[in-house]
Amino acid sequence: MRAAPPEIAHPLTSGFICSKVGRISRHLYGEDRLLHPALREDARGDGGFRRISWDEALDLIVERMIEAKRTFGAESVLPLSYGGSNGLLTQDTADAILFRRFGASQLARTVCAAPSTAAALGLYGKMAGVALEDYEHAQLAIVWGANPSSTGIHLVPILRAARARGGKLVVVDPRRTPLAKQADLHLQPRPGTDLCLALALHR
Repeated sequence: MRAAPPEIAHPLTSGFICSKVGRISRHLYGEDRLLHPALREDARGDGGFRRISWDEALDLIVERMIEAKRTFGAESVLPLSYGGSNGLLTQDTADAILFRRFGASQLARTVCAAPSTAAALGLYGKMAGVALEDYEHAQLAIVWGANPSSTGIHLVPILRAARARGGKLVVVDPRRTPLAKQADLHLQPRPGTDLCLALALHR
């Protein structure tokens, strides 16, 4: 992996990335990264592993999955893969198809995304979205229970550009986040009470 030069003219990133992604090469080339399958031989926590071949590892996985399905049912197998955009990339790949056909349990992987997705599908029939480029032209932006300064750094300059165009920014968050300090209006409901605010807005 080689670092690409920053693309200053990029309409969304302006040539900068978050520090987490900026350090991803440390994971890729880290000395503790697993490069081969390993089978635990000692008691859990003792650290006793031996290296095995890919064929042996795959055969063992298949054997254990079939055994679990035969003994406890297919739903006793719980596939887990999620992590930021990785979750989007792995939703409909070969492993997802495999586990659906196998009959494995389906996991709602996040406390926040699963309910909001279910609500959007129930209300609109799809998970609607807005292109980030359009945010700059918003007359009113509401950031509800999110902290883009930490989790969506590319959104922050876009919201600032919207305000520079005359748009208003409202932040709904009990915390005094960096973006809340810049907002035209910062509403700080007690944790767990923002449902009342949401229902009031729907009246």
